[in-house]
Amino acid sequence: MNNDLISRKALLEYVKDLPTWWDDGVGGPGMPMKYPNGMFDCDDIVSSIENAPAVDAVEVVRCKDCIYAQERYGHLKCELGISISNTWNNPNMFCSYGERRENNG
Repeated sequence: MNNDLISRKALLEYVKDLPTWWDDGVGGPGMPMKYPNGMFDCDDIVSSIENAPAVDAVEVVRCKDCIYAQERYGHLKCELGISISNTWNNPNMFCSYGERRENNG
């Protein structure tokens, strides 16, 4: 399974628009209904999450997890020389060159 980022708002809208079923009182499904009056089958929810539209985003690698960050004097220094000051980095900064260390998976 992919580790896609999904929009909570888009997923809720998608699920609320699914046709649901309504108990007819005699053990069978009644007329199809929409949220909040109908009931969902668990498989419908799982399928909805699996098929939810993904957000166009890229996971970032923060300096504290990057292979290019080296600790010097208690601070992180980017071996590529990339940061706002071009010397010392905040551990939570990131850039487009970041590569995650294997042990931080």
